[in-house]
Amino acid sequence: MVLNLLLGMSRVVLAMARRGDLPGGWAALKADRSAPRVASWVACGLTLLMLVVLQDIKLTWGFSAFSVLLYYGIMHGAALRLSVTERFYSPGLAVVGLLACGSLAFWVERRIWLGGGAIVSVLVLVKWLRSRNRKPPNQDDLGVLDD
Repeated sequence: MVLNLLLGMSRVVLAMARRGDLPGGWAALKADRSAPRVASWVACGLTLLMLVVLQDIKLTWGFSAFSVLLYYGIMHGAALRLSVTERFYSPGLAVVGLLACGSLAFWVERRIWLGGGAIVSVLVLVKWLRSRNRKPPNQDDLGVLDD
């Protein structure tokens, strides 16, 4: 499960770095463009940090399970917002997935819920504050032509 955590987390770090939520250098790929080199190292470092700080592989696994359930819950919630032309499946499937993630999350220990919820809350607050203080891009810098 920890190896799965490393692979999944490296791809999340890569996607967040590409989007600008993490430093852009973390999105670097190997020369053959097959794997995110820096993101993999960051994921390994974060996983080892969790193991050192928590000193319990079961608790680390619990945080991994919580994050995966949260991620897929968000994904199913986002699928409900897709337009009819963007959908591949019925919205009922997204509702079932959202309910499944929510119900499975109750199997995770309460302290993981509280710790994970606190971490997510802080990160959402930081993201919100950053977006509030960010200036809108200058149209001249974007190469947009005025008609």
